[in-house]
Formats: sequence, structure tokens, C-alpha cells
Amino acid sequence: MRFASIHDVSKLLALAGTIEVGFSQLANAAETLAPFAVEIRYPGDWDDLTRDEYSEVKRAAEEIVVFVTERIEETDKD
Repeated sequence: MRFASIHDVSKLLALAGTIEVGFSQLANAAETLAPFAVEIRYPGDWDDLTRDEYSEVKRAAEEIVVFVTERIEETDKD
């Protein structure tokens, strides 16, 4: 299956969810990361993250990375 080249983490996880249902459990983490996929990467008019915001974004990213890494490792065993 080919996926479109997009940066929206929510959409990417929804697409991945069509292959493995478990990706749906990451919807909240994806929603947390969505504003940072493109907007924050470029200079603009946005505020710096607070320590709490940074911690929440970091936690969401780690949740997704751990889940995907586990799936890759399971696939490698097959």
C-alpha cells in the first residue's frame, strides 16, 4: 500500500490503522503532535513552548516511537 507524502501525524496514524488497528490507540498522542508537524519548524509568529508543553509533546512523540518500534521489531521476527 502506498501512502501520500504528508506531515499530519493524525492522518498518517489513521492510514496505518487501516493496516493495524492498534495505531488507533495513538490518536491523542497524534493530536498533541499535529501542530508541530510543519508550523513550528519554520520561522513565524508562535510562542516558545513552556516546560509543561514540552513535556507533553515529548511524551506523545515517545509513545508513538515506542509503539512503532515494537511493531517493526515484531515484523522483523516474522
